[in-house]
Amino acid sequence: MRKLISIVLVLSLVIMLAACGGGEDTTGTTVPIQGTEPTKPSEPTDPTDPTNPTDPTDPTDPTDPTDPTDPTNPTEPQPENNWPETPENPGPELLALTELFGTWGTLYNSALTSTYESPTFINLRFFLEGVSKDHAAQLTQEEQAAFADYGIENMEAFRYTREDVDGYLQQYFGITSADLDETAVRSLAYLESTDCFYIFTNGWDGHVRDVNVICAEPQADGTILMYYTTGGWPAEKLIAHIQPTDSGYLILSNQKP
Repeated sequence: MRKLISIVLVLSLVIMLAACGGGEDTTGTTVPIQGTEPTKPSEPTDPTDPTNPTDPTDPTDPTDPTDPTDPTNPTEPQPENNWPETPENPGPELLALTELFGTWGTLYNSALTSTYESPTFINLRFFLEGVSKDHAAQLTQEEQAAFADYGIENMEAFRYTREDVDGYLQQYFGITSADLDETAVRSLAYLESTDCFYIFTNGWDGHVRDVNVICAEPQADGTILMYYTTGGWPAEKLIAHIQPTDSGYLILSNQKP
């Protein structure tokens, strides 16, 4: 009876182990228990991911061609050229200015033969050439000796006293020679003993400028911006800032736009 009970217990134990699936197969190797793979959590989208499509609402997106805040946007309209058009029929004011500043051999014309932001930087030689015919000179022995090393034996000489120069500068620019920058007188000869400026040439009449005034723009302070073109091709564009006076005009500057 005890034997029978033992056999029954052994059989029951075998049946239970078989029902539980056992941890070993018949070869003795481990058999993993199958289960469900855990779900990998979703990663947040990386805003710097190059595969991430560009947000069309991003105002800083450099690829957005319609961005109105981008100053380099080629679709943005460019500023218009502010240079005035040449009138087909210039009025009497423009014609008068053209004649005044465009007549060769005058100081109004020679005042425009160099460019400067202030008359203290004018090329004084170019300016004085406008009245050279009034200053032709026969050099004295003292002057000839002073300029002996200049090689001027066969050159024409023109002498301008400081009083003359100051008078011209005062009339046309409202300054004197004492106000000039040192660069303004570099192309002139000067003799301290006579206090005169000198120009030496080989018969050349000097610098001149063709002037065609196309616009005279009044300013709030009573001055005028005189837009003009020069001769030659292509014509050069310049703006002279002038101030009306009882006897004519003072030239305050002459510059390219």
